[in-house]
Amino acid sequence: MLIKKLLATAVATLLSGAVLADVYEASFEGNWYNESQSGRGVSVDYVPQSGGNGTYYIISFTYDAQGNPTWLQYLATGREGQRLFKNVEVSRVSGGAPGNTFPPLSALSVVKVGTATIDIASCSKISIDFTPSATANIPAVNQVVTRLDAPGVGASACPFVTPFTACPTGTTAIAGQDRVCELPPIVTGDLRLTNNATYKLAGRVAVGGALSAAGVVASNPGRLFIEPGTVVRGGDANSSRLIINPGSKIFAEGTPVAPIVFTGATEVGDVNGTGTWSGLIIGGRAPINIGCTLSATNTTCDFEADPGVIWGGTDPTDSSGVLKYVQIRSAGGI
Repeated sequence: MLIKKLLATAVATLLSGAVLADVYEASFEGNWYNESQSGRGVSVDYVPQSGGNGTYYIISFTYDAQGNPTWLQYLATGREGQRLFKNVEVSRVSGGAPGNTFPPLSALSVVKVGTATIDIASCSKISIDFTPSATANIPAVNQVVTRLDAPGVGASACPFVTPFTACPTGTTAIAGQDRVCELPPIVTGDLRLTNNATYKLAGRVAVGGALSAAGVVASNPGRLFIEPGTVVRGGDANSSRLIINPGSKIFAEGTPVAPIVFTGATEVGDVNGTGTWSGLIIGGRAPINIGCTLSATNTTCDFEADPGVIWGGTDPTDSSGVLKYVQIRSAGGI
């Protein structure tokens, strides 16, 4: 089959008008602790924001320099798909009154007490390295906490099980961008995109070689496997696209908790916005139902937005793989 640019635009328009589930809304929210670290723990909430951004709101239990229990507040904001945060501002909140007297929030004191590096490594591990300011009266602390499971959100639902160590073989780490890996211009053989990194399309990325005008499958096919919860972003140019050529396959099987997201470098802000990447193009080898002048037998056509994509054939049972719980956002760029 072929997902044309018009269809990609329609999908983008439909999705941009709906409430989109962020891939991390349910995966990391809840309470985490470490019994071996004197019961230190954190409470995590994730707040999706506009433009493909989100904030982890984290409250951490630790001790001040005199051994008194204290709570610290972390606000880690970044792109959807980001799970490593550096130089996060850390604050201590004090004030208020016990009992049924509720002073206004303006009466509370919020004081910056340092910075932190936060690594949301997996479904079962969060690391927080806190560096206090000189006057904070709070020792430096390195917390490593484990999730207290909640029904339907624990190991049975959360797919982020493998901490990041390096970009997958076949992709390239992008200098200066933590855990962002670039796809090659052409994918041959098998390539698996793990969900512990974000992936960038620098431009036109094709899985497998192109079909010939005569309907002959290329000798260098590819298969692209994408784990649930993975985010794939178009590059800086809105013409970046991901192409699955005939004879090649994509297996993008997300879950309700962790959909797979294809989007642009930036998100479209409204339903009438121009796409920030071209989109996902899938070409198959099933018979076409219109005449086409590309080949003498009228069994193949080229894609008007990208003539290098040739599709069509004589196999009505042809399959290009699986798309399940997938979001295609901000597509339709030219």
